[in-house]
Order: sequence, then structure tokens, then C-alpha cells
Amino acid sequence: MQDSTLLEYLACRAYGAARRRVKQRPERIATLGSEERRTVERADRLETFLTTPFYVAEDFTGVKGVTVSLEDTLSGVETILKGECDAMPVDDLRFIGALPS
Repeated sequence: MQDSTLLEYLACRAYGAARRRVKQRPERIATLGSEERRTVERADRLETFLTTPFYVAEDFTGVKGVTVSLEDTLSGVETILKGECDAMPVDDLRFIGALPS
């Protein structure tokens, strides 16, 4: 098998495995206790929050790029991990740059 064919094959296998895991995710989350579920939900919020709108991605995302200071980013991370954003829908954190004060 050629290197490029092997890489394509491996990428397809990894993609298929990831899709299966995503489909099983709600079932696996349902088996977690409330504290573990809250941790997973906060991790989802944190991952989504870290989707800072980059200037170089404006053409691809349609979202204007912003500059976020390290202090604002760390403050937002701390706020999310403390649970102060638990009531906020995950999608409201996508491409926002910094949490509103």
C-alpha cells in the first residue's frame, strides 16, 4: 500500500471511530453521576469558549476576528470551571472571544 493510500485509509478509520463515539456519547453521559456529568458539561463549555475568532479565519467562519488578552482568556476559563456559566447554553460561548463582564 502506498503511503498516501495508507494515510487516507487510517484517516477514514479514525473518522469512523470518532463518529461512533459521538453517537454513543449521550448514552455514556447518561450513566455518569451528577458531578461527573457537570464536569463533562463544563469541559464542553470550556472547549467551545476557546474557539476564539481568529483574524485569519474570518473568510472561513464569517466571524470577525478579535484580540483577546491572556488575562481575559484565563478569567473566562476560571469562570467556566467554577460553574458560573453552567446555565449558559454551550453555543453561546462559540466565537465570543471573551466572556462579557
